[in-house]
Amino acid sequence: VYTLSMWVKRSSISYDYATLQGNSGGNNYWRFDDEDKLIGYTQKTNTNAAVSRDISGWNHIVINGRDIDTVNVWINGVAQSITISGSGSYLSIFKSSTSINLGYGNTSGEYFDGYMAEVHGLYNINAAASDFGQTKEGVWIPKEYSGSYGSYGFYLKFEASGDLGNDSSGNNNDFTASGMGADHQVLDSPTFNS
Repeated sequence: VYTLSMWVKRSSISYDYATLQGNSGGNNYWRFDDEDKLIGYTQKTNTNAAVSRDISGWNHIVINGRDIDTVNVWINGVAQSITISGSGSYLSIFKSSTSINLGYGNTSGEYFDGYMAEVHGLYNINAAASDFGQTKEGVWIPKEYSGSYGSYGFYLKFEASGDLGNDSSGNNNDFTASGMGADHQVLDSPTFNS
């Protein structure tokens, strides 16, 4: 069981391997494809029918893998229709002997071009979009997550420009920023869209 919640703002569209999350084993990742659909790969392929081409605003993505055969996806608080293909089981983003990547898959060129904010990874915990966001005056906005993270969970606020991978969940499951300096921290955020 896992939950991944993140706010993203794309800088470019219509190219393959715009990877939001991957791992060092290369066998689990979520990305936008060249048709701008959110796709997840494990042993099965999960394709979201909705198209995401807005590069002017932030989108909230929540992915919840509840058991070996079920995954739920919400975009801006709306449950998505998922088409499943392939065989096998869903795999958690938390996999033994592999590290979790954010904004990168496992192969050259699998980078996300855009911004990320408020990234939560929950280990062995079921959560839904409403745990991280809410509708206010007709707009989906962030809200403070008040639950637990599980032993391998993490929360990245990106608040320290010199330590962008700092885990604020209390678990100290820090990420290592690669190819990113203090200039990669920006004021643009889901609550202050510049």
